Amino acid sequence: MATRADSRAVKSLSNSEGRKRFVFKNFDERLTGIESKVLTVFRSLHKVKDEPSQGSTYLKDCLVESRELNTAADFILFYEEMLPFVQTLPLVVLHQDLIFSKLISGLHMKARLSLEAFLWLISALSRDLLDDFLPFLPRLVNSILTLLRNGGQKEPDIIEQIFLSWSYIVRDLQKYLICDIGGILRDTLELRYYPGKYINKFMSPSISFLLRTARDEQLEIGIKRILSEVADPLKKRGGVSLLYHVMRGTSVHLHSKAGQVLRFLLKDSTLSFCDHFPQGADSIVEALSSTLQSICEDFKAEELRVMWNCLVEKGLKVYDYPYLVGLVRQIVPTYKDSSAVLDKVLRLMLCTIDRPSTANEMKSIASQWAPIFSLNCSSLLSFLPELLAKDKLILKAFTSNILSSINNMILVSPEDVIPLLLSLCESEQISHDRVNIIDESKFERIHEFLEEKVKKVQTNIENIGLAQIEEAELAAAWGAVKCFPYFKVDSSLLICFKNTLIQHLAASVEVNTFSAPELMWQSLVGAALRSCHESCSSGRIYHLRSTGRLIHSDLEEALSLAKSYKSCVQVLSPVADYLDFVYRPLLAKNDISEACPELQANNAEDAFDIFSENLCHSKKDVRLMTLRILCHFETLYPNPCFEEHPPMKKLKTEVIQKSFPERNVLQLLKAVEEESHLTVSTATELVRGIATIRMDLSAGRIHDAYVPLVFKGMIGLFHNRFFDIWEPVSECLAVLMKKHTGAVWNDFVQYLGQCQLKLEVLDSHSENENYSISQKHTGLMERFNSFVLPPSDSTPTGKVVSLLLKTLQKVPTVAQSRASDLLPLLLKFLGYNSENPLRVGLYNGGACRGEEWKGLLIQWLTLLKLMKNPRSSCFSQFVNDVMQNRFLDHNDAEIQMSVLDCLVLWNDYLLPHRHHLENLIKPKELREELARDLELLQGHRRGSQISFCFSCN
Repeated sequence: MATRADSRAVKSLSNSEGRKRFVFKNFDERLTGIESKVLTVFRSLHKVKDEPSQGSTYLKDCLVESRELNTAADFILFYEEMLPFVQTLPLVVLHQDLIFSKLISGLHMKARLSLEAFLWLISALSRDLLDDFLPFLPRLVNSILTLLRNGGQKEPDIIEQIFLSWSYIVRDLQKYLICDIGGILRDTLELRYYPGKYINKFMSPSISFLLRTARDEQLEIGIKRILSEVADPLKKRGGVSLLYHVMRGTSVHLHSKAGQVLRFLLKDSTLSFCDHFPQGADSIVEALSSTLQSICEDFKAEELRVMWNCLVEKGLKVYDYPYLVGLVRQIVPTYKDSSAVLDKVLRLMLCTIDRPSTANEMKSIASQWAPIFSLNCSSLLSFLPELLAKDKLILKAFTSNILSSINNMILVSPEDVIPLLLSLCESEQISHDRVNIIDESKFERIHEFLEEKVKKVQTNIENIGLAQIEEAELAAAWGAVKCFPYFKVDSSLLICFKNTLIQHLAASVEVNTFSAPELMWQSLVGAALRSCHESCSSGRIYHLRSTGRLIHSDLEEALSLAKSYKSCVQVLSPVADYLDFVYRPLLAKNDISEACPELQANNAEDAFDIFSENLCHSKKDVRLMTLRILCHFETLYPNPCFEEHPPMKKLKTEVIQKSFPERNVLQLLKAVEEESHLTVSTATELVRGIATIRMDLSAGRIHDAYVPLVFKGMIGLFHNRFFDIWEPVSECLAVLMKKHTGAVWNDFVQYLGQCQLKLEVLDSHSENENYSISQKHTGLMERFNSFVLPPSDSTPTGKVVSLLLKTLQKVPTVAQSRASDLLPLLLKFLGYNSENPLRVGLYNGGACRGEEWKGLLIQWLTLLKLMKNPRSSCFSQFVNDVMQNRFLDHNDAEIQMSVLDCLVLWNDYLLPHRHHLENLIKPKELREELARDLELLQGHRRGSQISFCFSCN
């Protein structure tokens, strides 16, 4: 009887039209379809038969089905002998050795017509036995090898039957086989490397299926075994085929594990795995190259992204950099007109220069690549910023090359020059006051370019003033000014530009004529001032005048600018740096012990009045720079006084002089502001410093002139996000308000009012101040805007208001005595016209919403409770009416209870009813309270209590 394979073979002959429709295929053509059938076993979406027939086994079902299709003598004999032993699974397990032996004994060419049935029965037996079938695999492989050697390798039908059956066995036993990849590779060694390329090709899908589905450690074991096998040249083809199929997914896509496999293959430990073999790692490299070549031939370019990524990752770690340096030097002249090639070569350069570790090696590379930087190509525009981001060792070696490229770029792309120069100059910054001079006088074009940018803006300012100068010109001038100290350019031009800016900015402020925001002009003044100081610190101006005269004149100018533009951190910063890093070292160097007149005690109090507002500024940089400046003024000490001590061991008239604080209070504040990262130890240190200020205040060891500064400095610390210091700051502020009420109260009320006013605006605006600066998307403008408006991270305004109210709660007697100042702020917070509130129902509801507002309301109510009786204010009755008629029926029980506490304190007649009213507010007590005490509604006390109770309800 013809088998299913025979019928399929006959049908496959009909592949043409006409009389000669049936054409017999040759051997290779008949083998072509076998691989796709084998692959289908592992990719098919058809559901596998879950269970055998009820009460049967897979082997019995297959045996019965095959009996209907096969009448060959060998199969009939097996059927009659084995049918009694396959009825149930226990019988199959019991007689498994006998059944398997009978099956493999039929795998020979004389039983050709029964081979397909026997192979399918072996597959069915594996499904019944599962892991019990694993010991039979070596015998099965040997039987297949014998069958192939005895003529089966010449029959495509037999080859197809063998490997389809084998594939189903591997698929069904996958769960068990992947636990020992080394074992299955060992058992199938001869079959995988059987002579004849098509046998290798048909074995690879099944073994690769196991490798892909195995755990990572088993996958690595399997790959290492395959690599050790391909060290034998005779096994190279089979190993390549297997590695190819491991990474291959479908016919059009790589498998998802391809990247993982390839990365493992490219590891140094993998490549050196076979060093002890005769051919060493060369055999592995050859096998890997052949595998990648096959993948490149069979897949489209877009599908190879994973492979290229892995190869690039490996290339980035290459150690043979001298070869790459020479390779780059050879490639660039050949492909200098191809931007695509140059882009990739420049990327290779960036990777290569990360490898050398000595300055001499880097200088050698820079000299070899110098011609590349003289090219006029667009690729350098994206290459140079990445090169400038490298470490200082690389930049030092390539500085001349970079300047050469920038020097040429001035002619073709001048708008890109200043951002590159800025990046280069920033790498040459040594400290706040010193810079490295880029001693490259041969690039005069750069010097002329910088001078031209500054001269252009200066000329425009002198001719037309500040009114018609564009922001882009300002940005260019700013960049040039920043670069001046790093080059040997005319410093007198910088000084003249600074003086011109100062003169015209002062005049424009009076008439308010600006083309760009005023902050931009102030920031440009600050940049010019810093560049002048950096030039001075480099020693290029000191020979013009005597040191003493220079110190006094420069200091006078710096302080004058700081006072004129006290809220501009771009001006405050260079002034503070000058005082810290230039002025003070010069005093020590020249033995000038006496402070300059501008910093002496008689000028200190005037400076304190001018700069005090900065200490409560929301931006930390403004507060810190101001403190750095103020710390240079001569310290003021309180007047010596005497305090009596109790008559213990001393006489009553014996006195002791007060001690002065060890550190200036401004220095303590500066130490707190300078901390940028809070740890347990630093937090303890900061709290200790704040406690020192509090104790000095309590003991009267601080001069009265410092009191407003300390007061505003403490408020400024509320803007610091280190919440660990907020409570000590609040306590210190409370001591200050209690001891120096008259000196600080008005400032406190004013600041609290400003913060509450700012809260009203925050619903529609950003928390940070929003200056009208254009957002142009050029690199230079972005850098300039970042300079003008540096990022700031401060405490939200609502939290600051809460901290201020909590501070007031610590000094309730002060708050009660100044109720006439606080109640208008409360009414303003509640949405009323604080100057002339008309009626309770007339208020701005838009300003009274949100969780933050509700939290602040609770803080206000807590303060009112502590004030006990603020009747001295003309607004006290109106506040009482607001509490009773607006907030007593609030839907928040906490607010209701706080309001009730306030009303009870202000209205004595409510004291007997306090407990009753509290129960009316509590949801759990309300029903019981109303049922138990209806007398409150009968009106025998006061009529107003009826509405009062209903409002509570």
